[in-house]
Amino acid sequence: AYVTVKGRGLYTGELVAEFEILPADVSLLTFSSIPAQYYSGNAVRPYVDVEYQGYYLYQNEDYSVSYVNNTDPGKAKAVLSFMGNYTGTKEIAFEIVLSSIENFTASATGESVKLSWTNVPCDEYRLYVYDNSKKKYVTVKKGTDSSYTHKKRKQLTTYKYAVKAIVYGENGTYKTDSMYLTVMTKPTTPTISLTAKNKAVTIKWSKNSKVDGYVVYRMTNWDYEYEKIKSINNKNTTSWTNKGLNKDDDYYYVVRSYKKVDGKYIYSDYSEQKFSGSSQSRLNAATLKSKRSYKV
Repeated sequence: AYVTVKGRGLYTGELVAEFEILPADVSLLTFSSIPAQYYSGNAVRPYVDVEYQGYYLYQNEDYSVSYVNNTDPGKAKAVLSFMGNYTGTKEIAFEIVLSSIENFTASATGESVKLSWTNVPCDEYRLYVYDNSKKKYVTVKKGTDSSYTHKKRKQLTTYKYAVKAIVYGENGTYKTDSMYLTVMTKPTTPTISLTAKNKAVTIKWSKNSKVDGYVVYRMTNWDYEYEKIKSINNKNTTSWTNKGLNKDDDYYYVVRSYKKVDGKYIYSDYSEQKFSGSSQSRLNAATLKSKRSYKV
């Protein structure tokens, strides 16, 4: 560049001088930090704000960006190389982290425990159950599904589970913190049978020596709601007769068992619905089953 100086007043003549405009050094620039980035399985390329004396610079015009170790969890960095009116390079470190597993939940029957959790980017989930004999958690499932049904469980038994997500990267293996939960299985579901005679129905069910009693529910062909009609507080009682019925009505029955644990009632699932009546053809039992509800 050039500057021209002209004399005035007592001075005459003209002087032309050449000077150089140097690019602004990287040390004069201001950079935004990069927050932690969540692992996605793909390369992450976070944006960086660059400012010089109140003006924002433009990527690919004033500088270019390359990244190092920007796929796997761990430490990564963005490398900014300046051009044009700016010179130098700048490295900005950031971290790639695994998303935490959330909503680890369980629902139990008398024979199984269904577990599920939030799906996060990873290569594998590892599900564990606590083994009381070994006094440690042991693996029960490896895979990519975010749910699992643990079968062949014992009724009215407490189980402890843990789950974590794992990524197998080029530079190592990365794991989330484990999520934990405790769940108790229900009593096993009773099986029932019905015998109808003289305006009465006798309901029989399978005995469960681990429970405290049973509850019988009934639904009629004019009501889509099951209602509790009998509570039996004896685990050894395995039948009950519902008397005084109308021979022209249809009746549906289910039974569930219960156990009182620490002041709380733990119920089994409802048994399979059983039908008794003289005119089943007037009402589709499958329709009633799909619409049923329970009044406890």
